[in-house]
Amino acid sequence: MDIFCREVKPYECLNMRRVQFWLRIMKEHSLFMKLGFACSDTELICQAEEFYNVFADLEKHSCNIKCDEEFMAFVSRIMVAVKNIFAFKRHVLHLLIECQIGGYNYPLLIDHISREAMYFLKLLQKIQDGDMKYPVDSIVSDNVFWLRHMADHARFIVGLLDPSERGFVEKANAFAVQFEQLQLQARDLDSMLWHYCPNNDLIRFEKDVTQATMQIRDFKEAARDLISACKVISLIPPLLADHVLREAEYFLEVLEQIKHDIPMMDGEIVTCDY
Repeated sequence: MDIFCREVKPYECLNMRRVQFWLRIMKEHSLFMKLGFACSDTELICQAEEFYNVFADLEKHSCNIKCDEEFMAFVSRIMVAVKNIFAFKRHVLHLLIECQIGGYNYPLLIDHISREAMYFLKLLQKIQDGDMKYPVDSIVSDNVFWLRHMADHARFIVGLLDPSERGFVEKANAFAVQFEQLQLQARDLDSMLWHYCPNNDLIRFEKDVTQATMQIRDFKEAARDLISACKVISLIPPLLADHVLREAEYFLEVLEQIKHDIPMMDGEIVTCDY
């Protein structure tokens, strides 16, 4: 990875890190889905295994990219795989909500990971278009997306913790409420600032979101370490605990990028041109 960073433009090094992050996420989604299917759903299990292998191969191939042209061709190749896994996830979701299959995959969890596939697809499209900045509409929509996902994570953690873990359950529930409230606030800003420019309310909101995300990141990190050491009673595999921690860390990177992309001058927001 360091070699890649020295050989290409800095922004494409950042793009590759993002792509590699999401390739691993898609690969792990395939594994989690496979483990959640009923033993009788052999066809779905096989399809999930195939997707796992596809994204594992793409992840491995990403380490061999040496130039801009290879990178852009690689992005096009990934887009096909992401579209396919998105369709698979939605198919599984529809089977679940129509009660056609059983197993242990929450319908909301499948919806959650299908939203992540669509987010990855949009990221790949932005890379193709060469536009990785965050205009105000994109800033707020990214917040809506990630705040909903942090709230989802907290709800999933509650559902997978043993009820005897009352302290952890209480903390996870509190995070769920906090991020659901922040998501509602983000939706309000999305409406008020549509096709407008950043204002002081948005700057303050971004600081609040960053602080809350750092807190849930720390909670997830502590939970991952305790789960790995078998010091928490739950149904959460260590890999899943690490998975949601990495997503919180990624959101913090997004927030850092947003902070740099909001036009500022001497601590004040640059006046918009109307």
